[in-house]
Order: sequence, then structure tokens, then C-alpha cells
Amino acid sequence: MAKLVGITGGIGSGKSKVMQYIASLGYPIYLSDEAGRSVMGKPEIIQKIQSIFEENVITESGLDRKKIGNIVFNNPEKLQQLNAIVHPAVAEDFTNFITQHAEEALIFYESAILIETNNYKKFDCIILITAPKEVRIARVMERDQISREIVLERMKNQMCDEEKKKIANFEINNENFEDTKQKINEIIKKIKN
Repeated sequence: MAKLVGITGGIGSGKSKVMQYIASLGYPIYLSDEAGRSVMGKPEIIQKIQSIFEENVITESGLDRKKIGNIVFNNPEKLQQLNAIVHPAVAEDFTNFITQHAEEALIFYESAILIETNNYKKFDCIILITAPKEVRIARVMERDQISREIVLERMKNQMCDEEKKKIANFEINNENFEDTKQKINEIIKKIKN
């Protein structure tokens, strides 16, 4: 039975780059955001999501994610309803993923809200990816082509690293990626033993 390793961290901490590196080592990786997008493309899920909104959120190519994002950003109740549809569908998808990779030593699962959703309890260990605040802000501004204010607003909506550290088994400061790779290799060795 594969050990399940959860990877989490705030916006701009570099989780995606860490996951790419882990994949390059030959381990199966599961990206919850990507899975969420994929699940939200299924016709039955599209219909369920549309049913919670008064206005039309479906375009010719599927769900209008930007419109949905704008609605739920300021409406915690709608966000909760949306999550109640998407999260169980992603959980089911991940269960299938685990079954497909049951022979592997380790399976890595990435989610920014792994701890907030209490999902971390399903994992054998949690790795927290951190980076200095200014580094994170610069990364997200460049990646998403958005203002500093918007990045700070998004950060404000996430649990702080100090809280996450209380739950994580390992922490990787991902400022210098060569150091990060070395730390990943060390942690993988420890987890496998």
C-alpha cells in the first residue's frame, strides 16, 4: 500500500514547481486544482453547479470559472455550496488515483487548502512549502499578471504558515530551488524508511 504524502503551502510558495520535480523523480502526483477543473468539466457536475446560482454560469465551452469566482469570492455561502459539490467529486477522483497507483511506494497530493479542509488527516505525512512573503508576492504578480493588492487580498484569505506548521511533518523553505530539491530528496528518503 502506497504512503500518501500531502503537499501544501500558501499562494506563491512554489508548490507546482515542487510537484513537477517530484514527478521528474518518477512518483505519481495528484494536483487537486487541476483535478477540480477536470471534475468541473463533467456534464453532471456542471448541472449541479449551475443549480446553485441564480444567473447563468455556463458558456459554450463549459463553466464560466471567472464569473463563478467573482460570485463566490464575496459570498461565503455560495462558496460553501460550490465546495460541497466539487470537493466530494475530487475526493472520489483521488480514491481512483490511489487505486491506479497502489503498487507505488509514495503518492503525492498537492492542495493549497489541505489543512483548512481537514483533508490532511487522510495522509501519512504533510510537507509544507514556504517562501518569504515578498518572494511569494513577486511570483504571483508575475505568474498571474495581477497587482500587489490583489495578491495580498488572496493571501489574507489563506491560513497563515505559522498555523500550518503546527500540523505539517516537514517544512521546505522554497526560496532557492537547488536547496529545495536537496530537501525533497532527504524528506523522501525519511518517509520511505
